[in-house]
Amino acid sequence: MSNDLTNNLYLQYLTALSNTIKLSGDPQIISPYQIWDWGGTQGSMAGLTWPQYMALNQVPISPGDDSSTWGSVSGFDSIYNLWLTTALNPFPGQNDPQYKQMQNAVNQAAIGLNGAQQTAFTSYKNFATSANSTESYTQWLQNEGAAYSANITLAQSTLTNAQNALNAYVASKSSAVQNAISTYKSGLSYITNPITNQPTQVAGWATSEFAYNYVNTITNNNPGGPVVAGNRMSFEITEATDTYDYQHSWASAETGFLWDFFFGEAEGKWSKVSTESFSSNYSLDFSFGDLSTIQVSPGTWYTPGAPAVFGKNGPYNEGYSGFQSGNNTYFFGAPSGEMERMITAMVVGYQPKVTITAGGSFATTLKQTWDAEGGLVIGPFAFGAAGGSDSEHDTFTSSGSSVTLTNNGAWPYIVAFVSNWVVPPSRAALTGQTSQDSVIKRPNRRIVRR
Repeated sequence: MSNDLTNNLYLQYLTALSNTIKLSGDPQIISPYQIWDWGGTQGSMAGLTWPQYMALNQVPISPGDDSSTWGSVSGFDSIYNLWLTTALNPFPGQNDPQYKQMQNAVNQAAIGLNGAQQTAFTSYKNFATSANSTESYTQWLQNEGAAYSANITLAQSTLTNAQNALNAYVASKSSAVQNAISTYKSGLSYITNPITNQPTQVAGWATSEFAYNYVNTITNNNPGGPVVAGNRMSFEITEATDTYDYQHSWASAETGFLWDFFFGEAEGKWSKVSTESFSSNYSLDFSFGDLSTIQVSPGTWYTPGAPAVFGKNGPYNEGYSGFQSGNNTYFFGAPSGEMERMITAMVVGYQPKVTITAGGSFATTLKQTWDAEGGLVIGPFAFGAAGGSDSEHDTFTSSGSSVTLTNNGAWPYIVAFVSNWVVPPSRAALTGQTSQDSVIKRPNRRIVRR
């Protein structure tokens, strides 16, 4: 389990990354590392792969609420399907403000019609008495009471229009939910699960570029070679770098990471790197042959308009709600909506290089680990034996209090995932927490996912 130094370094890393490359959303660091090699050298011909599906089909959650991953819960697709088929009631009720408004319009129109009819009938009775008339009420409406008849007709028309509008709204709600369910079912595809070696039906996720195409573009068709056309970028973190603030996006200031920022790895075995000699005055310089943002989107199974229209008010079946409400299972917003966020992008870095200056003793510790293990993991990057075949040409150099690790692999690393709210909560819901609220642990999730 990580320590305070690890948490601090990860959060400083996110701050520096966010200041270097513009992100449309909130970044989460990948711990441990993930190499972006989905589809291998087949590129677009490989289509959706199992690693891509497993990596992107996540519900990002606050890193401080989850100690088993980088801050995510798997199964976005199945949660979305459950929301459509179980939580939503396709027939609007009184919890739907638009339904309530339209029902009130019907009620007011009915009251208006009744008033017009009562006024007309009272006037008819007065006319019949004063004029000793033998006209029927219907005849009177056609003659002396024509103005009253016009009022009744107008009131009847108002009621009919209000009722028709309500009926159409209810029908549209019902059909929209059913259409979203049908779209989900028709948008599923089959890929091979490498564990069972059997075809598995999944909801696919797409990236704006394939890994192999990306590498070929920046290296001029020379994977593993230097960048020819790319975004060379670098950033540094020091003891003075601010830590990334999750409070503004998660309504939770607590953070926690599963893996240490420094550890050794060889042949799948981990070894702890002691940070006792890590200097309080430090700098970590990260540079990349290319640093880019790759957009992520759900496949055709997902109907973006469904959460936008039904997310807040549904209508929902009993026991479910859009946002936190009592003991309901809720789907959106902090602190623990079942489908609160989705991955919308990922930052990838090609051939990262890290220079660590944290005192001579710590430099010696890193060199000893490299010599013994043959590999080191620094934050979201692996070097040497730790990175497998993609890192077999990596280098380690040391000079005084500094060490430099350089990745010379053919595939980029996923530097961070970027996520956004599925249904944005109000700013008050995020900032209205007390300091005590901000450290409350996330409740156990009740939804069972495949």
